[in-house]
Amino acid sequence: MTQGIYTKNPRTIREVLKRWIGTQKKYIKKSDDYPWWYNERASTSILAAAAWKTNNIALEEFSTIKGVQKGKVKRGRCDIYFSSGGEDFVGEAKQAWISSGSKIRKSIKGKLNDALKNAMQSTIELQKQEGRRLAICFAVPYLPKADQNKLKSLIMKFIEALSRSSATAYAYYFIADNFENCEGDDGRLYPGNAVIIKEIKRVKRV
Repeated sequence: MTQGIYTKNPRTIREVLKRWIGTQKKYIKKSDDYPWWYNERASTSILAAAAWKTNNIALEEFSTIKGVQKGKVKRGRCDIYFSSGGEDFVGEAKQAWISSGSKIRKSIKGKLNDALKNAMQSTIELQKQEGRRLAICFAVPYLPKADQNKLKSLIMKFIEALSRSSATAYAYYFIADNFENCEGDDGRLYPGNAVIIKEIKRVKRV
């Protein structure tokens, strides 16, 4: 397997990201299934479970205030709250399917940054007093089956793009060298995933 963690900011979520990798391993072992085959909601549940496994707490899809619109308080839902390292975090999450085959035209780095920007636009609505605000993107690379013999090098290319993206914290997990079981219903290969994170500093006050 190939896995890794980078936490420049916020550093205090490192243990949660470490557990995020372990939680996926456990899910795969117990279910003979991959959590990244599903949607944003499923991916968020893995991150929340990781927070609980660090002896912290987490809450998903809860009602919250998201600013004022035409003089009225705007309410909505926040995707996730969790604690880590003695701090509180709230975040909006997006799931992005990243074409990462050998014949792609747009850079993977550009695709990752676009996906993270999409998450940032939602996160800005969260209120700072609820915790440090995180834009979260679950990035799932997919490749054509014709690239099966190139998977190792293409995965490394994806990881390199992670390091050059605008994310300030990320973790990634890819399954073992035998990729025969990572083929989706559409015939494409889905060998793993990454969670990329960026803290939002600017405040949108109520």
